[in-house]
Amino acid sequence: MITVLALIKRLPALGRSAFRDHYENRHVAVAAPLLRHLVRYARHHVEEEIHGQVDFDVVTSFGYPDKAALDGMFATLASDAALPILEDERRFMDKPANRFFETSERVWQAGEEGERSIFVFAARPPEMTRTECARTLLREHWPALVTGLPDLRQAIVRDAFPMANRPLAYDGVMQLSSDDGPGVRRFAATLSEKGFRVAAIRTRRFVTSLPRES
Repeated sequence: MITVLALIKRLPALGRSAFRDHYENRHVAVAAPLLRHLVRYARHHVEEEIHGQVDFDVVTSFGYPDKAALDGMFATLASDAALPILEDERRFMDKPANRFFETSERVWQAGEEGERSIFVFAARPPEMTRTECARTLLREHWPALVTGLPDLRQAIVRDAFPMANRPLAYDGVMQLSSDDGPGVRRFAATLSEKGFRVAAIRTRRFVTSLPRES
């Protein structure tokens, strides 16, 4: 499965509660009929900012079975059929601030995802290459994070890849099922001291059943 993550920001006039209400109770109903290329559509709404500058309000996860489905979705979004989606997005999203990136995905620790997760986003220091960053996170930093959380129930690690030649918001993401916010905060502070730009959030998940390809 190909996973695309979107970091989506609300309009300044909206609070997070109103933003979430519009997304879940209005926008999903508009978007879902056109998402036949997807096998997963989940929104992880920010409930707590644990560390760093969090300039988004939801992490939306789009799961595609293959590259053809991904291309098909972008073709649909570029067509007139997507106009209702785009029109509704302008009602509650700060669209220029939204960022998308493709990710690889591996299960670090198997378990049930659960309704609430912690996400840790890491962007590399300026002098570090993407390859070096991925290697360092995988060998040093992510292991330090997961071993420091005694109540860890599940962990998914993702490497990020740019889309449409746009700069990456972050280079790596760890999604955790854990209640240990202080432990995550300590890890994030340590990683920040090493020159990484880090954002950590606690989220609540909403998942939509999707229509099947005809």
